[in-house]
Amino acid sequence: MLNYSSEIRWFLGGPIPTVMAEWFNLPILGGEPEIQTDEYLLLPHCQMTGIKLRDGMLQVKSLCREPSPLMITDQISGWAASWVKWSIDLGSAAANTFYQENLLVRVQKTRWRRKLSVEADQSVEVPLEMPVEYGCFLELSTLQVQDVAWWSLSLESFGRMQTTDESLRRCIYHFLRKPPPPTRLLAADSKSYPEWLMSLPSVAATQPAAGSSPVSPSPVGSSPVAGGLSAAQIPRHGRIS
Repeated sequence: MLNYSSEIRWFLGGPIPTVMAEWFNLPILGGEPEIQTDEYLLLPHCQMTGIKLRDGMLQVKSLCREPSPLMITDQISGWAASWVKWSIDLGSAAANTFYQENLLVRVQKTRWRRKLSVEADQSVEVPLEMPVEYGCFLELSTLQVQDVAWWSLSLESFGRMQTTDESLRRCIYHFLRKPPPPTRLLAADSKSYPEWLMSLPSVAATQPAAGSSPVSPSPVGSSPVAGGLSAAQIPRHGRIS
């Protein structure tokens, strides 16, 4: 089964700021955090596809629309993109082979989520367990790569391929405009998971040059390589209205 989404994400170094945690929990509908470990396959010089292993399931996520710049407020800007994803049950033997034959980066995650239903004319926040066909998740996560701490904020819409962009727009307006996050979220920190992993210096160092053989992975570094555009460089036609 194919699942479609439109997403915007930010990755920042260090622990989650207290003011962001307080902002996210008003009101508290997200419940207890989810704790999980994902292992991402390193695809040399590729940022259009993400492949991860979680609980014996191989999850593949591929870009189906190029990232576009969004100026949400003067303090919030980023890159939104559309993705399609699917899962494959590997079974224990195949999973073991996958572990042995590929370079993987382990990311430990603790995440809190809130859920928005956009099925009606009015966007309504609902409990996570409520079934929703068209909607969006707001997610705040702590990330641990080796001994390095990061945090991330993301919005990920779901539904039919032709509805996810509008669902994301409504989710951005609902969660990021009233009230806005207290921390600046810049386009330079807005990345997909594949792009973020490749921006970590020692992960990038494991990527072979064209025509060369892969090398063994090394410990992940502590600071990202800035990419994308600054808020001042994003064209005004990308502003959320």
